[in-house]
Amino acid sequence: MDTRQLKGPRVGALLVEWVITIGLVILIATLTMPMMTTPSRYTLNGATQEVVCMIKKVQLWSMLGHKSNRLGHMTFVLHKNKYTIAEDMYHHTVDIQLPTSIESQRSLTTISFSAFGLPYDETEIVLLDKESGEKNRIWISVQTGRIRWEEIH
Repeated sequence: MDTRQLKGPRVGALLVEWVITIGLVILIATLTMPMMTTPSRYTLNGATQEVVCMIKKVQLWSMLGHKSNRLGHMTFVLHKNKYTIAEDMYHHTVDIQLPTSIESQRSLTTISFSAFGLPYDETEIVLLDKESGEKNRIWISVQTGRIRWEEIH
């Protein structure tokens, strides 16, 4: 009789230990799985954030005038594998390469802003990771000038 009473609590405690152990293993596996399976997503997201940041800078420069005489007009030009920031047609330009696996879906996209920060030209960009096929979309609100991005599934 004493053995039956000892068996019950022992089995229950062992079962609880196993459930906790299996739960921890599953938790660790689910947390590390995205890091192991989608490294290209991090590259794509990083490139997208960089492009958004540069578009926001061009927007700010357009709103502030960038030059003391307010004649400075900045333009963001996205090519297939790089982007260019141009100040007027006759001034300084800067070319920045995208990571090798990242490209724009369009071959040429030009974005410029009014002094109010509203876009004149294109309002949507799609960046593609050639290796994984994953995409991110950047869009600019025509009404507010707000710049946002999202993953496309």
